[in-house]
Amino acid sequence: MEEPEKARLLQRITENVPGVIIQYQLFPDGRSCFPYASEALKDICGLSPSEVLHDASRVFEVVDPNDLEKLLNSITESARLLIDWNHEFRFYYPTPAERWLQGYARPEAQADGSVLWHGFLQDITQRKKLEEELIKVSRLNLLNGKINSMIIHAKDHERLFEEACQIMVEDGQFKLAWIGLIDPDISSLVVAKCYGPEADYIQSMAPIFLSGDEQRMGPTARAIREGKVVVNNDTCNNLDYLPWREEALKRGFHSSISLPLKFNETIIGALNIYSERVNYFNAAEVSLLEEITRNVSYAITVIYREKALVKSELSFRTIFEEAPMGIALIDSQTGHFKKINSKYLEIIGRKLEEIKTLNWMSFTHPDDLSEDLEKMELLKSGQISSFKMIKRYFHSNGSIAWVEISVVPFFSDEPGNMKHLCMVENISERVRYEEELRSALKVRDEFLSIASHELKTPITSLKLQVQLIKRDIKKNESPDVFERHSKALDMASRQTDRLTFLIDNLLDVTRLESGQFNIVPLKFNLSQVLLDTLYRFQGLLIDSKCELMMNVAPDVEGTWDQGRIEQVLVNLISNAIKYAPEKPIAISLFVENDDVNFSITDNGPGLTEADKHRIFNQFERVKSNEHINGLGLGLYISKKIIDSHRGVILVESEEGRGSTFTVKLPLT
Repeated sequence: MEEPEKARLLQRITENVPGVIIQYQLFPDGRSCFPYASEALKDICGLSPSEVLHDASRVFEVVDPNDLEKLLNSITESARLLIDWNHEFRFYYPTPAERWLQGYARPEAQADGSVLWHGFLQDITQRKKLEEELIKVSRLNLLNGKINSMIIHAKDHERLFEEACQIMVEDGQFKLAWIGLIDPDISSLVVAKCYGPEADYIQSMAPIFLSGDEQRMGPTARAIREGKVVVNNDTCNNLDYLPWREEALKRGFHSSISLPLKFNETIIGALNIYSERVNYFNAAEVSLLEEITRNVSYAITVIYREKALVKSELSFRTIFEEAPMGIALIDSQTGHFKKINSKYLEIIGRKLEEIKTLNWMSFTHPDDLSEDLEKMELLKSGQISSFKMIKRYFHSNGSIAWVEISVVPFFSDEPGNMKHLCMVENISERVRYEEELRSALKVRDEFLSIASHELKTPITSLKLQVQLIKRDIKKNESPDVFERHSKALDMASRQTDRLTFLIDNLLDVTRLESGQFNIVPLKFNLSQVLLDTLYRFQGLLIDSKCELMMNVAPDVEGTWDQGRIEQVLVNLISNAIKYAPEKPIAISLFVENDDVNFSITDNGPGLTEADKHRIFNQFERVKSNEHINGLGLGLYISKKIIDSHRGVILVESEEGRGSTFTVKLPLT
């Protein structure tokens, strides 16, 4: 396949991958960037690939603050152990509504001490919502069963209310639950029972009157007066909740629901539940909680309990069967399937009749089986509450399907009947895309390396021809003709040198990205190398009318890579001449303690604060000097060279007052 075709293939792949293909790089100093991101990044977080090419910080600005620390820790851990990064986190773009991203990437250590990941990001909001709904339905089924079981054995209302609130918090995982009963004598609510770590919130609300100013009527009073469920799904933005907002948010109550309690169709009070999640109470949760409330209202009515269970099962069955991912209920002891949906059967290529005689171990790849069994044991013993993993299934046609599974306990009210809810997503296409991406990146690096080498060959030949022509003219032409032609040939020679310099920079960038940027340290005289370098710039200094002021200590020796250090000197000196023509340039070199300090000061336009933070990045140039030629690679490569020598390169500058670049190198 020709190179343009490969490039087009890579373009088609990146455009059709369901997500964003990325390269993410983390440097030792904590900086990070995305050397590559597909255009789909703009759909995910509103940023174009060019906006994060040199600085990834804007991506982290849309991450949920509650998830940011875990996200950064997962990246740090992946970099430290060089293990695959696989993480899910919440973010907010383009609306304040919560969305979820999943990232997967494989890290590679770089020669400069940075770590480069190759992988992808994809929006999994719908999947997370489905998972959350399945887990919530499972939890509320458990809640319903426990409430019903408790109702049968409760001997008085006080015990009934106390255990109902406790079950809501401990098993339903709500922040607070309380039951208020009407006191008809004073037309207010009396708190019958309250349970949760933030129970003092009720004192901040008391007393709760059922008559008076309707604008200050809370959700509990309104639920009782109107005889209907009152849902608050966003405390922060609900104007009706304004009088209680500060105290509620202080305790993390972002959603709440008030459900009327009845006795013989007469409202006697309300059950109130608080969640830490915004928009927690959707139609399915409200429906199930209404059923629970009815069961509490009719504490001894078994018929209502059975109806509630039937309706809950119907809700779960609908989600179960219509889900776009594979879902199964698995017996925790035998691994056999108690219930399985059609999507799961499609992933493994089996029919329902076949699956009755199989367990999940039957078609799990043997290389993944031990890890899977280990995590299942931890789940059964209660040491973990859930787990996820990527594994392989054998399809019935003999092929292998890569899947990502999520497993959580699924309890029922039947004693000793514990099951596991297993959610499976087929990621075979994603794995294939990753392999193709790795191959495409390898082809790209090989192409850049070959192209750079091939370009240098004719340039070297051209420079030699210029030198031979100049020598021939000197022998055969008059002094006037020689001087005129000599200037033109000198200009051609300098432009050839410049082209060679640019190609060398591109080749160095390729080496840096592929981890082939080598340092060969040998002892040499840095003072002499600096003077030799300045001699090479003598003609350019004269043409640019730059006066040179030097304070160079003699015979400064150290152990470094001579060619690379000379490359840094060339970059810094050429920049000073380019950006400050006709102005003096000061150069100093001296030894301080165990370090060598080299600095070069120009009197050019200087740098803004923003410029100082970005000029060491790839392809970055000072915007105020865009008329000056260059690729914006010199300072980037110089920093990589100095970093590789365990030194530092710094810049001090003020806009309009010139710049001083300082290089500090250890003597060895």
